[in-house]
Amino acid sequence: MDPLRPRLRLTALVVLALSSLSHPGFGQETTSLFDGSTLSGWSGDERFWSVEDGVILGRSTPENPLSATTYLTYTNGEYRDFDISLEFRIDGQGSNSGLQFRSIPGENHQVLGYQADLDAARDWTGGIYEQGGRGVIARRGVRMLQNGKHSAYELLGDLAELKKLGAPGEWHTYRVRAEGTRIRIWVDGTLTCDYDDREAMFDGGSFAFQLHQGPPMEVRYRNIEVERLPASTVPETRFGTAQWIWTPEGARDAQVVRFERRLHPKGPVEKATLHATCDDGVEFSMNDRVFAGGDDWKAPFSAALQPKMIKALSAGKPIVLRAEAWNLSGAAGLIARLDIEYKDGTKESVETNRWWTKRVDGEPKPAEELGPISAESTDRRPWGMPSGESSGVPDLPLAASKLEVQPGYRAEEILRVPRGYGSWVTLAVDGKGRLIAAAEAEKGLFRITLRKGGLPTVEPLGLDIEGAQGLLVHGRDLYIMQNAMTGVDNGLFRARDTDGDDLYDELKLLTKLDGSGEHGPHAIWLTPDGEHLEVIAGNTTAFPANVERFHMVPNWRDDQLLPSLPDTFGHGNAMHDHGGWLGRCDLDGEHWEILSTGIRNAFDFAYDRAGNRFAFDADMEWDMGAPWYRAPRLLHVAPGVEFGWRRGSGKIMGSEPDTLDAVAETGPASPVGVLHGKDGRFPGALGEALFLGDWTRGIIYSVALREDGDTFRGEPKPFVSGRPFPLTDMVWLDDGSMAVVTGGRGRRSAIYRIAAEEPRAADAPRGVAEITAEPGKLAAQARRAALELDPAIGTWAPAALAAKDPVGWLAIARVGGPEWQKPLLENLMEEPVPMGHAALRAIELSLARSGAPADDVRAALLARLEAEVPAHDEPIPHDVKLTELLVYLGSDRAPAFAVPRMLSAVTQERAIDFALQLRLAESGWTPELAKSYLDFLHTDARRFLGGRSIEGYLNRIREAALERAGRAIEGGYTPPPLAEPAAPLYEMETPLFVEQWSLPALATVHGQIAGANDRALGERSFRRAGCYACHRVGEEGGGTGPDLTDAGGRFTSRDLLIAILEPSRDISDQYLDTEVWTKDSEVYVGRLVEQDAEWTTLQLPPSEPGGTDGALVDVPAEDIQLVRAHPISRMPSGMLDGLHTAEIVELLAWLLDDPAGRKER
Repeated sequence: MDPLRPRLRLTALVVLALSSLSHPGFGQETTSLFDGSTLSGWSGDERFWSVEDGVILGRSTPENPLSATTYLTYTNGEYRDFDISLEFRIDGQGSNSGLQFRSIPGENHQVLGYQADLDAARDWTGGIYEQGGRGVIARRGVRMLQNGKHSAYELLGDLAELKKLGAPGEWHTYRVRAEGTRIRIWVDGTLTCDYDDREAMFDGGSFAFQLHQGPPMEVRYRNIEVERLPASTVPETRFGTAQWIWTPEGARDAQVVRFERRLHPKGPVEKATLHATCDDGVEFSMNDRVFAGGDDWKAPFSAALQPKMIKALSAGKPIVLRAEAWNLSGAAGLIARLDIEYKDGTKESVETNRWWTKRVDGEPKPAEELGPISAESTDRRPWGMPSGESSGVPDLPLAASKLEVQPGYRAEEILRVPRGYGSWVTLAVDGKGRLIAAAEAEKGLFRITLRKGGLPTVEPLGLDIEGAQGLLVHGRDLYIMQNAMTGVDNGLFRARDTDGDDLYDELKLLTKLDGSGEHGPHAIWLTPDGEHLEVIAGNTTAFPANVERFHMVPNWRDDQLLPSLPDTFGHGNAMHDHGGWLGRCDLDGEHWEILSTGIRNAFDFAYDRAGNRFAFDADMEWDMGAPWYRAPRLLHVAPGVEFGWRRGSGKIMGSEPDTLDAVAETGPASPVGVLHGKDGRFPGALGEALFLGDWTRGIIYSVALREDGDTFRGEPKPFVSGRPFPLTDMVWLDDGSMAVVTGGRGRRSAIYRIAAEEPRAADAPRGVAEITAEPGKLAAQARRAALELDPAIGTWAPAALAAKDPVGWLAIARVGGPEWQKPLLENLMEEPVPMGHAALRAIELSLARSGAPADDVRAALLARLEAEVPAHDEPIPHDVKLTELLVYLGSDRAPAFAVPRMLSAVTQERAIDFALQLRLAESGWTPELAKSYLDFLHTDARRFLGGRSIEGYLNRIREAALERAGRAIEGGYTPPPLAEPAAPLYEMETPLFVEQWSLPALATVHGQIAGANDRALGERSFRRAGCYACHRVGEEGGGTGPDLTDAGGRFTSRDLLIAILEPSRDISDQYLDTEVWTKDSEVYVGRLVEQDAEWTTLQLPPSEPGGTDGALVDVPAEDIQLVRAHPISRMPSGMLDGLHTAEIVELLAWLLDDPAGRKER
């Protein structure tokens, strides 16, 4: 193997210690591969391989250096399943060798295949490398299952102890046992690797020893004995003599093939069962009704035909069985058998063979037979005996008839996207009215041609793009925003048709953007003048390197006087200060300007007729219930506006005068596509409305805009909704109807058309919604930004102060620095009582950005602010901000002013806001005030509801409050005892074991959900399985996992079962752990809390699901070898193993129910 690869160690959340295993005997003949004196039966470069003292010696020296790795290959036979043992000794610093097995010899003494690794440093000894393939596939010390892009592993023992095995300069034993897909390795009798390779590239071949290029080294081998394990036999299978089939043209990547078989039933049918599997996946339909499918060829399925299909088969007429098969990459094949049992007792089987046809230009063409099921592999049949089992339940999108659409509109399904084309997340329309779609991850881009009265055609574009989240077609150019998680360059790409042949033949990266994942770079739009591009990006995305202009001063701060609280789970703590942003560039991506910042993670935006931009943004749902939580909101994104996203509690709320509040707010949502009605043909108000997509709840909102000063307001109203309806994007089609695509996070994709029953005429006059009101808050933001960008502050600041200009105050506070602080504060202190919001905010900004003023100014300012405090507890505006200022300046009056207001607050958000400011008050505490404050934090505040982070924030407030307010209580503060709940809400019961459930074992539950009616049993089963410990449903449950209140808006029952039974298959960025691998073989796994040039901080996981998170670990940057995403979910498997089938059915039905229906029942 390559010694320059990073020296890594694996860890996992679960550690399993296993005893070493002795060499078992199977009664098979053992063969010695080495005669002890010659290299008979071996082939290698004799300059480096020889026999000395009865051992095979591989040696390179300074006089005889090895410039390219070489191999000594065994030539007297190949082995597939075997048990080989030997002794080895390795000498020389940097020495590296290994035992190749199931390998293919090549020219110049090279091989391809598996390698059991050896090295003198013992970084790799006992692990598995794939020469010519995937590289390191299983490191020492792990038991690992590899299945496609999904893997799972656990440790075999203490990694430090395992590293002691195989010390250089000594003889050691080495043993490899390969049976089917499972490979195990022992060093000195200790199991070091147990690997199950479900995507094996090599299934049989030769043995070989490696001598690696590099410094002088020696490796010796002796006592090489192999036992050939019993050959696998081809068992009787459900497939009989069925053939693997595919197209005569062969397999291609991202390929979908539709096979047909005309059936001629002999009479009335009693029952029929389909057995099938496909590399990579297939769906079967009859009479245009999909009834079975699967996407793991190693796990065949058996599906009974439904009563309607049995009736159709019994009608005495020919009927067509269709199979839509897909191939992601590599080899492809479909095998199937339909067993039909007639009412007269006779039976018939229809198997895949050349009589199955595929349509080419409307004509049927025979399939090519690739061979039957086989336990052995050949070049023509790469499929061994499938060993698994899948449910066969098809993963289908929601039927258009089940969408709820506003009266006067209709929905129809345009395309049910083949599973092989991935999960689609964004759309565009080209100049010929065709759709361009992008799939998440590595599936690429597709062009969809819509055909009136016929099925659309889907054409993979063949561009080397992964994970695009923004598309735009402009003339012959296709602009693409690549947002991949695989280490490729992300950013703005352009694909171009250079020769007019309707194919994109040039792909160029225009601007690299440092950002990826769910908060990376997103949508692209062409500006209304057609001269520029504008893009929007989430808050993990850095600015482009070539920004030439900022429409605001680029000096982002928290702009709060008291330190903000970081998220206790680390979310957002390592994100960019400026937050998400909207930028503009020329059509070549060379010249950039940043128009707006402080957005959190808007996925899309749109223009109205006047060119106003509107984006749909959402805050972190973990902050729900906190005063700094901002509901999902529609933003009027104008140049120069800073929308105030900050880490943790530091957000600038929309009510502040130095930002812009929302145009509209929705309930909890995951914002996706945004569209304006100007380019469609919806009649009336919807022709000028905005449309906002919510992925989580499966809703398209319409927002009719109305003027509000110099900006807009609106109320979101559901336009289209469904369960599940995980929409990701929307575009206008040429006929003025709306195309909507569903997908995301592996969800099944479909494209729907939403059309008006009476569309607006194509040439109907359309008004332009221009603002006619006097300049207001939006104009104030633009004017403030212009002042701040003007370096001649000595010119404009005096005029602003003389005019008592609130906009000027804010600009001076933000950019004036200490030089202008005293003139500003003195000017503000002249304001009458009560002081206005802008004045208080300007004081806050000046103190936050320029620090504490001189003592005389501070004293005068404190006296002026204390004059704002009323003699009694009557309400005053901006009392929370006044509390913050009083605490910062050390006023003795802060506790007496704020504690009563906290206790009488009508919302928990307002109460938390006062508690947050008071936590740092050093003076003014009486024993009574301190006890009231601390009692509130330890009693009332414990009943507050909110997102996952709310309790962590409150704990930090309590800690700070105890340190300061607690000093006022003689003998210290003793929290009141907490009442024990009668029935702990989140305590997992320990039911008896029922069954180790799998997807195939629960295949029948999906059809039973419609008849489920015991919601109390469903909720009780959810509780018994321990799900409440991590998941919130309504107002109950924990926050360490996704909120499942409206799970039915985005998940099917199949999605939920996969997530429960295979929790590591798809992990959201939000819940992804991070691995930090150090240079001295230490590994930490936890939530990334913070990362900078000097340190990386992780919070370790809880000791049990739903428990308190573990300790914080700080790792110095100089000690770090690698930081990467951890592939294992914190959610344990087996959560349903204590439930019976009926309980699982009711649990799923309860989760899929709409929130209102769940509550009513």
